[in-house]
Amino acid sequence: MCLLFGNDAWVLTMIDNHKKQKPQKPIGQASRHFIWQRVTGLANIPLVVFFIASLLIHRGADHATIIAYFGHPLIALIMLVFILSALWHMRLGMENVIDDYIHHKAFHKFAYLLNLIFTLFVAVVCILALVKLTLT
Repeated sequence: MCLLFGNDAWVLTMIDNHKKQKPQKPIGQASRHFIWQRVTGLANIPLVVFFIASLLIHRGADHATIIAYFGHPLIALIMLVFILSALWHMRLGMENVIDDYIHHKAFHKFAYLLNLIFTLFVAVVCILALVKLTLT
């Protein structure tokens, strides 16, 4: 532990030289992760714009009109792509947070598992809701 003097404040820093951080992922897997995060981020831009525009256009519409709109097969397909892309992007982002802040190996694996389970649960719920809208 080392105390450093600042202009008007004490700065406390912890120096731990005996522990070196190892990368959490192999190099190839890390670059694929980086690329997919950018691809899903770019894909989400027009999909989010479409979703928000759809909501604004149908603002004040009755329930039947909204059900008919989101039940259209092309709209449902775009919404499916939006759901999958957004959830995949969310999962990748949470993996970055887990890699940065959880260093204990067992907790790290458990957090990855919880991230996957949560993402799959939300995906299944959203897809089932979309199927219900489409078939109504």
